[in-house]
Amino acid sequence: MITSTEALNITQIPSKMVIVGGGVIGLELGSVFARLGTSVDVVEYMDKILPTMDADAARTMRLKNWNEFLPRSWCTKGESNQIFHYGHCTEKRW
Repeated sequence: MITSTEALNITQIPSKMVIVGGGVIGLELGSVFARLGTSVDVVEYMDKILPTMDADAARTMRLKNWNEFLPRSWCTKGESNQIFHYGHCTEKRW
């Protein structure tokens, strides 16, 4: 496990990464690593990605990043059978 500051100093791009926290810093780092080819998963305790951000700005960010890595992001506050779907918790469909 590394911190967001330590992630800025890594010398090799990882093939996989789990980011704990779906806030601004986590999603920013996740989007950078996803663009570099890393398979990124985001784990968020709250019931949506970017829970403390302005609703309109959060919606824009969720839609922008949806194709990069948010489909593989998990809710932890909800039941274990939930995943994020366009930034909000929903039932798994598999």
